[in-house]
Amino acid sequence: INNKQKSQQYINLDPEEVKEINFDITINSYNIISGELILNDVPITFDNKFAFSIKKTKKIDILCINQERENKYLKLLFSNDSALFEYENTNIEQINYNTMLDKDLVILNNVTTLSSGLESTLNKIRDKGKSIIVIPPKIIDINDYNKMLTQLNINKIRRISKEKSKINNINLQHPLYQDVFDSKLKNIETPSSSYYIVLENFKPYTSLLSYENNKNFLSLYSNIGLTYFFSNSLEEDITDFCKHAIFVPTLLNIATQSIRAKSIYNIIHNTTYFTTNYHNPNNEIFHLKNENYDIIPSSKVINNKTYYYTDQIKENGLYELKSDKKLIDKIAFNYNPNESNILTYKIDEIKEIIENNKINEIKIIDEEIKQLKQKIKRIDKKEFWRILIIMALTFFLLEIAIIKLIKI
Repeated sequence: INNKQKSQQYINLDPEEVKEINFDITINSYNIISGELILNDVPITFDNKFAFSIKKTKKIDILCINQERENKYLKLLFSNDSALFEYENTNIEQINYNTMLDKDLVILNNVTTLSSGLESTLNKIRDKGKSIIVIPPKIIDINDYNKMLTQLNINKIRRISKEKSKINNINLQHPLYQDVFDSKLKNIETPSSSYYIVLENFKPYTSLLSYENNKNFLSLYSNIGLTYFFSNSLEEDITDFCKHAIFVPTLLNIATQSIRAKSIYNIIHNTTYFTTNYHNPNNEIFHLKNENYDIIPSSKVINNKTYYYTDQIKENGLYELKSDKKLIDKIAFNYNPNESNILTYKIDEIKEIIENNKINEIKIIDEEIKQLKQKIKRIDKKEFWRILIIMALTFFLLEIAIIKLIKI
């Protein structure tokens, strides 16, 4: 860890055996933790180093702005985990705009209008790649509320449905729910709502939760940052969503994904992509450096996340990401583990590969050692010497003919 040996273990593994090994490591107050896992396994001495890099992150800073009273379920959820979240409630009339810019997630709870100052600050937060949750109030003036939705770049209200509906469609393919459930949901009791807002479809969005009639309960609008919109108030007399088991992973994952965590390592490919938690609003030029390389990576925005990429990474290990002389991050690269696969093919498998790929340049010698030499001789027994003598005599005659012609 950071160029100092912190732990070691002797490990015995039988063929094909898998073990989970835990290392107890004390980490000092480093901002960036860079490490290597080194394996001594003679005679297999190649690709025995695995690099990783972890950048310490602060608590997830959440601000809930309330039009009137606060939502007790939101407060209970985020305030209970003080190790991960810094949760603050405030009334819309008492917002501290200076500290608001540092928030990772802002929740607009029952807010009906946006002042110019609040709109500007929310746009700056979203431009920094952070997230916003919009929870509408019970009673809505559609014209006024549509102005706020337009300011937030959300589709306008088409109508308000007063029918009671159950939420039974969950987008399990989206990262918000991808690892929440072990298997497909069957016969699960889902929450319901006594009314819901139906929005227009002009602006693109992703449906995360929806009702039986496929109308959205929770939708996601992606810009640089993310905006989540609930189709009704989360008050108890409107919906039992806050009391349902799905409430916790939904809100926790929205909060944790408001900080775009980078991977602790990257695999070297023909074109290698990597990310960093560093926000780069001024489009600083980054240099990726180690003892042998100084690379200026290109950048590309995919799904609102900035990826840096290069085709010049050939060596595994730790690289420093710098802007001028300032250290931004440390990026770890490792070889593809498939390259270290030392398993061998059986003869029948090789024959199948040759046949399927119509390879004519390979011959398989499947013989005992004593017969191997004779087999190779039979394969290579081609009498090229006769052809070479004929060619030599032909060129000799041509040479004599050319000499006589030149004399003439």
